[in-house]
This record gives sequence, C-alpha cells and structure tokens, in this order.
Amino acid sequence: MSSSHSSPRLAFPPSPFARLSAVSDYETSRTRLAVHVPRRDVFLTRVVGHVDRDAAERIVAALARPIELGVSPRVWHDWDRVTRCDADACQLFLRFIRDARASVRHIAILACSEPVSGEIALVERGAALGGVPIVRHPDRGAFEGELMHALETP
Repeated sequence: MSSSHSSPRLAFPPSPFARLSAVSDYETSRTRLAVHVPRRDVFLTRVVGHVDRDAAERIVAALARPIELGVSPRVWHDWDRVTRCDADACQLFLRFIRDARASVRHIAILACSEPVSGEIALVERGAALGGVPIVRHPDRGAFEGELMHALETP
C-alpha cells in the first residue's frame, strides 16, 4: 500500500536528499519508507515510524538486486525518525548483512531515537562480528556530509 499523501507524523525530515526520486516507496498508517539510489553504488533509505518485517523486506530486496548484478554498495540509512524496529526486522537485517558481507562496502545510520538505539545496537554488534562495521552518526550534519562526500567521490 503506497500513497503520495502522508500524515504529518510520518513526514520525512528536511534534507538536501529529499529531491532524489525514490526507486521504491512504501507507506502504511505506521511506516513511511523510501529507497533512493542516487548513484549505482550508493543507497539511501529514509524511514519514518515503525520498521516492521514488511518494511525490512522491501529494504533488503532493494539492496539485493544490485548486489546480484555485482555492485558493492555503500548504504546510508536515515532513520532519525524511526520510532520502533521489530525484532524480526532486525533479524532479517542481520541475515542479509551476514549473507552479503562480502559485497556491502559501508553502512552508515542516523538513528537518534532512544527507543531504537538498543535495537540498532544489536544489529551493529552482529554486523561487526560478520566483518561489516556500521557507522552510527549522532547528528544529521555528519551523516549528510558523509553521504554528500560519497556522492562526489568514486
């Protein structure tokens, strides 16, 4: 169920990347998700609200397609306004990272919400054990600066 009319509580935060067209978008009453691919090897997910298994499956599918074509992506997750990440969604992310660890070059996440910090920490630890460190940015400026730099360099 996708919609172009989102509720104000599911509005994406202002961002210089808001103008990017989404290759995948998804919206329910609890979740708003957009996946952007501004460059062949650079992925940006923007999520507001609740990350359930369905949203996680959409993110994983969007990342899996280019990996199957031999692309080694660098991934940025703008999750500053995520209010919850279900355990089964976290497990799906961990399995994907484990299976794709030879292909994923970089993962950065902006997740400042306290309720999500513990769930993200579990994924971070699992990813690090699999050899894929996740860089967590404490503020939007650092996150967007790193993403902008990635778009400007090969």
